[in-house]
Amino acid sequence: MYDETDVVSDDSYVEDVVLAENRLVESFESLQRLMDNYTALSGLAELHGKLDSESFEASANAVMSAVLAGTDIDPADIVYSPESLSTLLKNAWKAILEALKNFVKDVIKFMENLDIAALWLSRRMRVVERARAASRGKLPTSSTVEIGRMYRYLRVGRVYIEDPIRLQRELDKLYNAVKTVNTTYFESISQATTRLHSARGKYGKELDDALVNCVLSIPWEVIDRTFGMNALSGTNKFGRPGVRGTDPLLGGITIYRLDGKLGDRGTAGFRYHGIITEDSTEEVFNILESREFKTIQAPDMAGIPDLVIKILEGISSGTQKSAQEKMKRMMTNVESFIKQASTDEKITESDMKAIRRFSSALSYWSHSASRRLYSTSMGVSRAVLTYCEKSIKTYR
Repeated sequence: MYDETDVVSDDSYVEDVVLAENRLVESFESLQRLMDNYTALSGLAELHGKLDSESFEASANAVMSAVLAGTDIDPADIVYSPESLSTLLKNAWKAILEALKNFVKDVIKFMENLDIAALWLSRRMRVVERARAASRGKLPTSSTVEIGRMYRYLRVGRVYIEDPIRLQRELDKLYNAVKTVNTTYFESISQATTRLHSARGKYGKELDDALVNCVLSIPWEVIDRTFGMNALSGTNKFGRPGVRGTDPLLGGITIYRLDGKLGDRGTAGFRYHGIITEDSTEEVFNILESREFKTIQAPDMAGIPDLVIKILEGISSGTQKSAQEKMKRMMTNVESFIKQASTDEKITESDMKAIRRFSSALSYWSHSASRRLYSTSMGVSRAVLTYCEKSIKTYR
């Protein structure tokens, strides 16, 4: 008999993951916005004295309307001079450095919350496995079970997975994806942090090449084979060539790899080069909806709890032990970089490029590749857990 008293609720821990994930997204977007504002301010400073006062004021109002969005300051109240523009740039630079530190902190906090939630879900899954093992000879009293709102994670593309053999196969694919992102891809981003710190004072081409090489050194062909990626047609959802993607994965996601010029306009190139996790199909779900699935019989459930535990341990291994040590070093390196960069009298284009390179590389790992993959894997684990629990409850 399935005993719910053996289970400790994980809901609060999962909610913490969602909150941390939202903060991570917001902090990255805030950092990008501040860097864009700084670039706009730099351009404005260069225009000062080159345009007549009316033309300059029009340009300044357009720039400052974006820079001051969300504040009570009216751009028309600002008196522009070389000194005031210099002060604006210095304050903008300090805001960037603070946002960079907060972004890295939010990456680490998100991973820590994931680890806690994964551990609790693993504990629940082990309870399910014991209950399944104790249910030999029992049969379900209902042919279907209602999954609740987590049902949306039990799909590959638009196909809902009710066959236990295929469910195991899809869980194994998802585990391999988690394992790959946790190892090879994260290692290159960790190296990028070290380069950011050690190349201080040698920005320019040396640091630029070093950060680029951290991404180019990733064995993309190995990752392609691991993920089973295929080239997509020119009509893909990104509307660009050089896109490779996996077959749809459990949870309704697909992992894509984008190639591109590392110097392309945008976030200094990294936005166009790396792995991202996106929806396989454009689906809209009502969180109040539910769905019935075929009840899984005890013999057919064998192996499913163990695969879910492997996925959860894969997520946890990406946040603990060696990975956690690397993230601590990442924070130390970034704080050292910020301390030194905050004393600069003159901020160069290379200074900004270094932060754009690093923050975009880090965001590709945390924001684009792993964040969505981890949170979806967590959702899949909860959905399969619910599916198994409700099936076991029907056994008599």
